[in-house]
Amino acid sequence: MERYSLNEIEASARKAARGAGMSWGLAEEAGKATRWLAARGLPNVCLLLSLLKTNDGNAYNELRPQSLDLDIWNTPNGPLCPVISGSALNDLADRLLDDHKIVLESVTSPALILPILGRAAKAIGKGFSVSWFSISGGAVKIIIAPDVLYLEQGRIEDLGIEQVERVTVSGILSDLSNLRIEKSGTGTIIERVVQGVPLSSENWTDLQFFAARTYVPATEESRLKGAGAGLSDND
Repeated sequence: MERYSLNEIEASARKAARGAGMSWGLAEEAGKATRWLAARGLPNVCLLLSLLKTNDGNAYNELRPQSLDLDIWNTPNGPLCPVISGSALNDLADRLLDDHKIVLESVTSPALILPILGRAAKAIGKGFSVSWFSISGGAVKIIIAPDVLYLEQGRIEDLGIEQVERVTVSGILSDLSNLRIEKSGTGTIIERVVQGVPLSSENWTDLQFFAARTYVPATEESRLKGAGAGLSDND
């Protein structure tokens, strides 16, 4: 496997997301989320690719929650996009901290929600709980504190799941400043790592496939508007 820098991962992920049809704003979120996961040694590009392949060709309205006013989010048919839903959860962080739980029904690559909530936790100084069930049926529960990510239930491999039936998100009002000490020896504290990110040639090629869609083929008109004098020289 080749190793890539976090900058390379983020830039390629962003372009791939844009090439798959995300707006530039959501593509930025997808790139940052992929980098955040990669920096912690968690499943990253594989989750983004699963999302892009699932969403490819679907309109934004088919991937977003039908209503943000309800505590159960779903689409008319098909899975929710974790980048769209994560961004909405970020905007509704105060509601989550007001003793609310929000349930997302059917989500692709749910771990892509974690980085967005991680930034929200850091911004507001509070935490979030995110849970789902693994393929084997075991519970997966992640605590996102302002300065630490704690896998309370489940295994690291469970964060690489590509589809879940339900994700439950809630706010945590209690003080999490000593979470690292309190949870020492139980569960898994996930630390940030600063090293090259290993990536298979297949995953890198798939990223570039989606990214290539952002490159507009040159036309006669674009060439004439570009550098050079074109067919005539008026200088």
